[in-house]
Amino acid sequence: MAGVGTDYHVHLTVITVDEKTETLRIEVIGEDIDFKAVQTAISSMSGSLHSIDEVEVQSTADDN
Repeated sequence: MAGVGTDYHVHLTVITVDEKTETLRIEVIGEDIDFKAVQTAISSMSGSLHSIDEVEVQSTADDN
């Protein structure tokens, strides 16, 4: 998952495990995160994205 971007830091937490599924919380930190590439990486591991709970954006001097 971290290999999807050049500067991604990925933090993964297992929330629940049962017979058929595992629920994970994945935090991806980096600049210019490619959402489609992250979603493709999740799908390639037979996973699915159910929600995005938080987005943080910071402007820079170049954002004019």
